[in-house]
Amino acid sequence: MGTILRVIIGRYRYGIFRFLSVATYLFFLLPFRSQAEDFRDPEREVKAAFIHHFCAYVTWPQMPENAQYVVGVAASNKTARIVKKRLEEKPNGICRFRVRVVRPEDDLKNIHILYVTRDANFPLADFGALTHNPAVLTISEENHIPQRGMINFVIHDNFVRFQISKSRAEEVGLKMSSQLLEVAVQVN
Repeated sequence: MGTILRVIIGRYRYGIFRFLSVATYLFFLLPFRSQAEDFRDPEREVKAAFIHHFCAYVTWPQMPENAQYVVGVAASNKTARIVKKRLEEKPNGICRFRVRVVRPEDDLKNIHILYVTRDANFPLADFGALTHNPAVLTISEENHIPQRGMINFVIHDNFVRFQISKSRAEEVGLKMSSQLLEVAVQVN
């Protein structure tokens, strides 16, 4: 019996070693991998990348100090983490970002960009402080561009696209470049 067992182990030792390696990987590393994947959400990452580049194509009446744009994010914790990670960890050469989680009752002083996501529990219209801080680029994720909205993310042919209300941006003193307007799916 011992000889047969030694022959079987000798013949399949590489298979057993491979099996134990894979089992160890699954046991120790898979739980950590699933936590890291919590940050993986392609749609949110694409939207954060768009916001990352919007500052290069929008001109504010008064440029922020040290070209650091403050982005107010009204979103779920997961979305806020993704946006914060994307914007704060990767300056784009033109703009640097600081992300702040905001709610409708918050003061929007010093906010340059307000991003209200679909997973927030309130629409862009709930932010009454926008009337006191006019030069805020507002970005939303609604079925249409909301009142006070300037950029609205939509899914078009399974891709993230955006609509622009150029007239609303101009009302508050923001100028959008023609390059940005060209890539929008709708401009009004």
